[in-house]
Amino acid sequence: MKRLIHSITAIALLAVPATAVAADHELSLELGATGHAADDNWFLFDDNTDALTDYGLRLGFAVHDRVAVIAGYHHGAQGSRIELPGYGGDSDEYYYDDDSSEGQALAAAYYADTFSLGAKADLPVAVWFQPYATIQALGIRSMVRLDDDTTTDDNPNQLQRATFNPGGLASAGVEFRIPIRHNSWALASHLELGYHIATPSDFDELGSLTNRGLVFRWGLGVRF
Repeated sequence: MKRLIHSITAIALLAVPATAVAADHELSLELGATGHAADDNWFLFDDNTDALTDYGLRLGFAVHDRVAVIAGYHHGAQGSRIELPGYGGDSDEYYYDDDSSEGQALAAAYYADTFSLGAKADLPVAVWFQPYATIQALGIRSMVRLDDDTTTDDNPNQLQRATFNPGGLASAGVEFRIPIRHNSWALASHLELGYHIATPSDFDELGSLTNRGLVFRWGLGVRF
């Protein structure tokens, strides 16, 4: 009889609306990728994909039964090494200026720090399953570095430009929860897909990059 009661209780907890843990405060670590909409200049940093892998932290504070204010920070970096041929003078052939077999190289690096602030609303499905949607304002500080000498950190020929761009993000996701301590705490994991857009990053003589594309994130954390 006790086993039957326990089984019925467990099924009921899975089936009832998630009012006990709705829009809770949250702390999550996130890993994701931010697209740059096949920007023609992105090949300088990665010629295989237009996505920037990033990682970060998201905080949330419940302000209503089903609504929370969320803030986040994510950092991403991408770089490449490009072999540079030299011109052969009187001939049309190209050669490497350097005596080594690898020749001269240009190191190109891109860094992005994204700050976000917005709102998140979830749907009353079940304690363990929480679909949600978010809309957030973004601030993106991005920086580009070009260096023709990868062996020194203080090369005077190194070029560096930085910019800050405002933007926005809209996304939808699903969250899976494992309630603990009588539902006052919960372990949680979420998957989220959205689209972000911001003003273009202008790096003066180093060119520019578009700031728009798909955003994917996977997170793991706690709700309390």
